[in-house]
Amino acid sequence: LEPRRSGLMEKSCSVATIYEKGRQFYEDTAIKRFQGSVLGYVTPWNRGGYEAAVRFRSKLTHVSPVWYQLKRDAKVTANDGFVLTGGHDVNQTWIKELRMPAKKGAAVPRIVPRVMVELTPKDLVAMLEHQEGPIAALVDEVEQQQFDGLVLEVVMQWVSVNGLANDGFRAAAFHFVKSLAAVLHADTKHKKDLILAVPPVVPQAYNRPFLELEHLQALAPSVDGWSVMTYDYADGQNAAPNSPLTWLQQNLDLLLGPEGAPSSAPAFWMGVNFYGYDFDTKARSSKAITSTDYFKLLSRHQPDLEWEEDPGEHVFRYTAAGGAEHIVYYPTPRSLEVRLEQFQKRGVGVSIWELGQGLERFFDLL
Repeated sequence: LEPRRSGLMEKSCSVATIYEKGRQFYEDTAIKRFQGSVLGYVTPWNRGGYEAAVRFRSKLTHVSPVWYQLKRDAKVTANDGFVLTGGHDVNQTWIKELRMPAKKGAAVPRIVPRVMVELTPKDLVAMLEHQEGPIAALVDEVEQQQFDGLVLEVVMQWVSVNGLANDGFRAAAFHFVKSLAAVLHADTKHKKDLILAVPPVVPQAYNRPFLELEHLQALAPSVDGWSVMTYDYADGQNAAPNSPLTWLQQNLDLLLGPEGAPSSAPAFWMGVNFYGYDFDTKARSSKAITSTDYFKLLSRHQPDLEWEEDPGEHVFRYTAAGGAEHIVYYPTPRSLEVRLEQFQKRGVGVSIWELGQGLERFFDLL
């Protein structure tokens, strides 16, 4: 396909080439190049994500709109007070567009909204003590809106309160996942997916959250897949790549083992960022940037892109008006391609945070 002849795949890719061709994409968007599954997240505040999901829907096997939060409201009696908020963002017109094949015979993505569990430590325990309530809240919404399942982000919360280190908490948490999965899988004709969003198994640093491999293996029979959050490697203060290739490979090695994942194993979607970070080395702070910010920086500073071999990412530097040196890591077609090659070789999929933040050219590689 065109990306290989565009100059965008070179280590020495120029700012002029990115500026000229980064926004372009191949006209036949129904062609799928990456053989693995692709899960794309969409946030309600990013209109570009909604548009990208529809335009490139043939390249996506799953789309996860970030609509819902699971909370507890003392004023609500149903479902033990567990409620789903965010339903006002649901857009059925957009879902119909996603489910319309781009051309005859083209695949369409499964719609699996993300639910973020937003509970106090006390209510995290209550959720496990009164499991029927939160499970009913989740399943009722999936069925009412005719979703194809959901992505549940709760493991990070369990890890953050060190709950999985407690035998009783862990047993209840695993029972919750198995019970939710059983209900979602009950209708064999229209089986719903349960995907868990999880922290990496190899943490960025000793004090960063991670999921024990044995816990992941214990849950594997119940879930349809894992969305592994292998991004945000940097700590926000010190300039570092967004998702070093070496770190990704360490996670793949531990997740899959030397023999690779068996075909019957749940799917792995390894996280890839479509955003970047601009680090202020003087203030020791950072700011997340999207493609719009990226192009502004390229236009203003005309920097030289440098390819860093071990992390497999491009980086550039510039000096701000106040004299502070800035270091910017933002994905490029080459950095995405080297990851997709690894994922395809290892038989795993990719999860993208988030659609609408990256270069349109990225989709030619999917």
